[in-house]
Amino acid sequence: LLAMVRCRNLIKQMQAFTVVTLSPTIAIGLADYPNIEVICLGGKLFKHLLVTRGITLTEAVGRINADLYFMDVTGVHHAPD
Repeated sequence: LLAMVRCRNLIKQMQAFTVVTLSPTIAIGLADYPNIEVICLGGKLFKHLLVTRGITLTEAVGRINADLYFMDVTGVHHAPD
């Protein structure tokens, strides 16, 4: 949610910025904004969530240097003691 608010503010201010995403849905949603460069990270498509995953994605993330970073998780599981 915070990432969406921050992106909306940047879009309203018409600042140029880059979005790196593992979500084809997010990439498509941002495609019409000329001030946003969209980089899609590859990997196998996890059809349930419509995001990419796997070693290709992990390697690509390791090469990114970001000034501002937002991360979303779909679930966090507590390990039993």
